[in-house]
Amino acid sequence: MDPSKLHEICKSFSGTDYHVEPIPTAKAKGARTSLGIRSASSIVALIDFTILGGAENAMVVTEEGICWKSIGNERAERLTWQQLSKREICEKKEFLGKRIDFGNGVEMSLAGAGVLCQGDNHLVVDLLSKLKEQSAQTMPIIPTGMAGDITSAGLVECEYCKKKVKPDVTYCKHCGIRLRG
Repeated sequence: MDPSKLHEICKSFSGTDYHVEPIPTAKAKGARTSLGIRSASSIVALIDFTILGGAENAMVVTEEGICWKSIGNERAERLTWQQLSKREICEKKEFLGKRIDFGNGVEMSLAGAGVLCQGDNHLVVDLLSKLKEQSAQTMPIIPTGMAGDITSAGLVECEYCKKKVKPDVTYCKHCGIRLRG
């Protein structure tokens, strides 16, 4: 995704526990440690899910995609912009809050998320929807006819990630890039 468009989208949203560059140092440190975000990766926006504000459970927007860790989960989840552009964002209500379902077992729980649980959780859904829309619009289209010769198994090479895919697919199953057959 175009970094300037990403920054523009993130700056157009606001909320109680929503931070856009510059991210408060303590929150950035808590999120980087908990989510395993490389120090070279720029955090564009951060939504803190914790009650005490340490950002150990948060959703982070980087130039590569989104990363989050919900309360009660041991591991962080990630979606690149290509992956997000292919996913449905389905908001589901639960007893203790809301959950965002991306399909294929990938979900983000907003239950127990401090202020988000009080009514700011629409911010997450709205932001994700806008980011998904923009990433789908800006994904490069790679013609599969130019992607390489058809192999003996009837597959072609994705020009973006160089993995083998069926020639009639719309998206590469490996990197999520949109293909044109």
